[in-house]
Amino acid sequence: MIGAEGEASKREEYLARLMAPPNATWQTILASAQGNPDVLKAPEATRSIQNVLQTNVSVCSSLGQPYAQQFNVIFADMLQ
Repeated sequence: MIGAEGEASKREEYLARLMAPPNATWQTILASAQGNPDVLKAPEATRSIQNVLQTNVSVCSSLGQPYAQQFNVIFADMLQ
């Protein structure tokens, strides 16, 4: 549905709303890891990261170029 939207601003809004829950999970995990990197070794955190990344892969595969907005949100964090 997002990809079918012709108006770029609405498409960006829909993408942001779709990705809000995974982005919140991503930010929570990263905030915890800044204080204690061992948090990333916990099975629950690993599953959550895997889920967030799989969600991003699925959305990217479906949307193509419009996904770039979301990619910019998580790219710098992934490099760290």
